[in-house]
Amino acid sequence: MANEAYLLRALSNLLRNAFRYAAESGPITVSARREDGGQVAITVTDCGPGLPESELEDVFAPFYRPETARTRETGGAGLGLAIVRTCVEPAGVQ
Repeated sequence: MANEAYLLRALSNLLRNAFRYAAESGPITVSARREDGGQVAITVTDCGPGLPESELEDVFAPFYRPETARTRETGGAGLGLAIVRTCVEPAGVQ
């Protein structure tokens, strides 16, 4: 079971980030698979440059933007992935 509005918001923000930062690098793929216990895992992948491992947790913090993303052309306030996190994590977990 999932909250439809939260799921839509999370996927929209993930796809917006993928288009903004990786669209020119190759395809963006969305897939889903059923896992044990009836859960569904949804995966969004792209062929973009990625992030250094040291920044993987930081990108989910509100207003965080990697140095490579700080340009006028890309815009954004650094909220997209923070919104994703709040949509998919249980309340009170961080």
